[in-house]
This record gives sequence, C-alpha cells and structure tokens, in this order.
Amino acid sequence: MTVQLPDDPFVSLELVHDPARPVEDTGAVNHLVVQVDDLSATIADLAIRGVMAEPPTELGPGMRTSWLTDPDGYRIELVQWPPEHPAGMTAADFA
Repeated sequence: MTVQLPDDPFVSLELVHDPARPVEDTGAVNHLVVQVDDLSATIADLAIRGVMAEPPTELGPGMRTSWLTDPDGYRIELVQWPPEHPAGMTAADFA
C-alpha cells in the first residue's frame, strides 16, 4: 500500500511485507502515526482497498483516532485533529 501526501509529488510512505522475512519483535517500534483530515472517509477508503481499521475513538473534542495493523504486526494510528489544532502534537497535548 502506498500513501501519497496531499499536494506533494515527492513524498510517499510505502508499507511493504516480505513473508520470507517475518519480523520477530515489533516491540522496538512503538507505532507510526498518520494524520488525516477526515477519519471516517479514510477508514471507508481503506476498507474499499481491503485494509480494515478499528472503529474510531473520540479522545477529546474533535480529536479522533483509529488503529490498523500491518502484515508484520506493526500498529499504525490514524489521527484526526480538531479543526483549530495545529498540525502534529504540541506541548499542550501532554498537559
């Protein structure tokens, strides 16, 4: 699966799996986070492509997350920030 960043022809994230080389320990990596504009639409689009995500969870006003697991067992978090939230995490998110 390839994820292309919006309006960026150069940056993409490719999730690949080689069954001949299984990952034995996924504990070294906590998880990957992908910010999305519309979590429900993203989950629906992934489902059409055969990728199942967990039902969304509301962590606070307007902050929604969902999780999926890649074929090697790595967890990927999808995050939809509230409209007024800056891109990415801030110090205020840890307060």
